[in-house]
Amino acid sequence: MPETTENTPNAPFEVQTEMTVAEKVTTKNKEVNMCVFCKANEVISSTTTHVVDYKGCLIIVKNVPCEECVQCGEIFISDDVAIRLEKIVDSAKKTMQEISVLDYNKVA
Repeated sequence: MPETTENTPNAPFEVQTEMTVAEKVTTKNKEVNMCVFCKANEVISSTTTHVVDYKGCLIIVKNVPCEECVQCGEIFISDDVAIRLEKIVDSAKKTMQEISVLDYNKVA
């Protein structure tokens, strides 16, 4: 998916976000996810760790649900998870410590 730019009306800067989602392909009346990078037809449910470097501090969110390509290992995060992840990171920024480690399943 191409990079998108979102303008924030009260901010003098632009926020750039990039979301990658596995493409849904229908084959023989069965919908499967296809990797957009290597075009493999098999992605599996998995979890990943999301790391954000914010003003010299680290925010680490463990156990983030995702899909992972079995061929190339590329990670895909759904829109719903990405939105929730953004809220988790924004919340962690407010109580920022040098390192914050959060478990997605406990804070989502």
